[in-house]
Order: sequence, then C-alpha cells, then structure tokens
Amino acid sequence: RRGPAPGAAGSLSANKSIVIDTIAPAAPSTPVTTSAATNTTPTFTGSAEAGSTVTIFDGSTAVGTGTATGGNYSITTSALGQGSHTITAKATDAAGNVSVASSGLSITIDTTVAAPTGLDLAAADDTGSSNTDNITKNTTGLTLSGTAEANATVELANNVVARTAVAIRFNFILVSLMDFLVVLVVSIKLSRLWDRNVCAADQCTHFFE
Repeated sequence: RRGPAPGAAGSLSANKSIVIDTIAPAAPSTPVTTSAATNTTPTFTGSAEAGSTVTIFDGSTAVGTGTATGGNYSITTSALGQGSHTITAKATDAAGNVSVASSGLSITIDTTVAAPTGLDLAAADDTGSSNTDNITKNTTGLTLSGTAEANATVELANNVVARTAVAIRFNFILVSLMDFLVVLVVSIKLSRLWDRNVCAADQCTHFFE
C-alpha cells in the first residue's frame, strides 16, 4: 500500500530538522547580592548561557529560578532562615542539559541582635564608702559602660545618647543630672548600624547622693 503523496494530509511533506544537544551549559557565574543581611528573600544576579533556566540553590535546596535573558539573570529567592548559607547556581538549557554548580557565595541572614549586658557606673564616678554600689554624689561627667555586640549602636533610653560600641565595650558620659537626691533607672537598647534592629533593654539603677 502506497502512502499519501507528498504534501497531502498525513504525509511527511518537507524534510524536518532536528537538533541533538547533549552538551551541558557552562556553569553560571558565582551569584552576587546587594541585599541587606536582614533581608530573608535576597536577590541574586549573575551570568549564564543565554536563554537557559537558572536555579539558585541554598546548599542542595532549590530556592529560586529565573531565565538568563541575554545571558544575565536576576532571581529573588524564597525565604531563607536565620544564619549562614552557601548559595550556588545551575543552568538548564532548552534540551534539558544541566550544568555543574557555580562557585558558592557565603551569606549570613541576621535578623536578631542580642541584648546589651552589664550596664554599670564607672568606679571613678562611684563616690562614697564603696566604688561598686552605683551610689554617687556627682551630677556631671558620669561614665556608664557595658558589653554589646561589636560595632553596634547603643542608646540610652533617657536623654537618648547614641554611640558606636568599640570592640564589645561601650561607654557613655552623662553631661548633667539633677543636683539633688534622685534614683535614675537607665535602660539601653542596641541596634546594628545597617538594619536598626532593636533588642531588649538591660537596666541598671544608680543612686545619686
């Protein structure tokens, strides 16, 4: 039985071109990001084979996909948890070939900050029979110190005085206080310079003679 004539319904008609592609794309460039450390859904950019589908991985978990339009991609991930992450990218071409992973980018998601501790009146300003009881007659130039996260901004809740912590210590010099018997409860709050996250307050009661 003869088949349909060329060009007729059901015929093969003209020759068909097919492409056999078994070559995987080159690995994408290492992902980069300008997202803040407090951003739990950062955006990563980089380059990959034009038109390929790029998948961003957090370790072995896929967290975002996008197309390398013109050879460049920009992909926003799903939410990442607090802590350290290693981000890589893989490219998949139109034939389904998958590249090896890119080099990894280490990032840290940081949305919390520890409370400052150890708010204390300097011994030199602590007058009277003891220089450790936080009782003083001085009303100016008092120094308060404590411990906080390195390079964080620490603020006093009263007369809000902002300073940047050096290493892990901070100091405040109070310009003036009322010149009569007063109990001052000073609380402190801490925030990182880049994100302004505020932690819980630490309090220290100081008696002024």
